Amino acid sequence: MVNLYSRDFYALARQRLNSNGLLAQWWPLPTQNDEDSRSLVRSFLDVFPHATLWTTELHEMLLIGSVEPIQLDATRIAARLARPGMSTALREVGIASPAALLATYITDRAGLEHYAQDAPPTTDDRPRIEYAAGLRRGEFARTHEDQPAAVQSRPRGRGP
Repeated sequence: MVNLYSRDFYALARQRLNSNGLLAQWWPLPTQNDEDSRSLVRSFLDVFPHATLWTTELHEMLLIGSVEPIQLDATRIAARLARPGMSTALREVGIASPAALLATYITDRAGLEHYAQDAPPTTDDRPRIEYAAGLRRGEFARTHEDQPAAVQSRPRGRGP
């Protein structure tokens, strides 16, 4: 599974994106320690010049990467959510409005860079997270306690 989080995989995926295409990467926080999560994010940032982070449900995130700038335009989002298939699919995961979708936004590339800092990337020939200790004793509580109270108490529904 580590190959789906490697810089090499992201580079291959980037080559196959259409113009203005996006890559979405599930980031399962509870199954990784902080060090490995930072490496996963570093691998993503090394390939995608434009990246954002979204919450999907409690302690799971979604990285969105693109070669082109990612524009968060409320009018365009509302128009897309008005499409019958789209609105139905998003309602099934708890997103009933453009505001509900935008409420799942966490940060942009700058915030991700701050988090990843100088972490070494995961690569196919250095699959750091494959052999990691996984969630270390106390890691879940430590990372949860480090979040501001407003983030901890924020209501969570199923997101995109």
